[in-house]
Amino acid sequence: WACDTYEAPPIIPQTGSSVVSPAEGSILTLDVNTPEAIIPFEVSVPDFGMNGNVAYSLEMDIEGSDFANAVEIGTSDITTISVTSEKLNDELVAKGLPLGVASNVQFRVKSSIDVSLMPIYGSTVTLSVTPYDAFVELPLLYVPGDYQGWNPGNTMTVLKSVNFDKTFTGFVHILSGSGEFKFTEEPEWVDGK
Repeated sequence: WACDTYEAPPIIPQTGSSVVSPAEGSILTLDVNTPEAIIPFEVSVPDFGMNGNVAYSLEMDIEGSDFANAVEIGTSDITTISVTSEKLNDELVAKGLPLGVASNVQFRVKSSIDVSLMPIYGSTVTLSVTPYDAFVELPLLYVPGDYQGWNPGNTMTVLKSVNFDKTFTGFVHILSGSGEFKFTEEPEWVDGK
C-alpha cells in the first residue's frame, strides 16, 4: 500500500455571503422618532459548491473585537435581511457605544445551507452608526415567591439580561416566607404555572 498512489478528494472552493448594501463606510444615523424603520441589508449569494436552500444571518460587533461577542440582529432566507432601527439601536446600547456619537460597527453574514455543511462567513463591512438615547427595554426574568405574594408581575423582583443574551443578573432579597420561589419569563402565570 505504501507504494500506491493516493488521490486526495477534491477541495470545493466556497465563497461566503457579504453585505452589499449599505456599502463599506456608509453612515447610518438612527432616529429615536422612527424606531420601527426598516434598514434593509442586501447581501450577496454565497457559493457552497453545490445547490441547496440558503439561510442568512446578519451579525454585528464593535470594531476591533474580531466578532468575539457577535450579536445576531436579523435572519432571512432571501438576500435581503431587514433590521429595525430599534433592534440595531438596542444592541449598540447594550454594547456600551456612546449615544448620539458615530461609532464604527462591523457587520458580517453567516450563511448556511440545508446540506450537512458548516456555515461560512463572508467578508466584513464597517459602517459608521450613531445610536440614539432612548429607554432600552431589557429582557427580564421574573422571580415570584411566597416572600412577595407569588406575584410574577412584580417588577421589583426581577433579574435583567443587560447583554440581551438570556444571561440574567441582579439581586433579589428573599427575606421572608419559606424561601420558595420560581423563575418565569412572563409577568403572569402561564398555563397555571
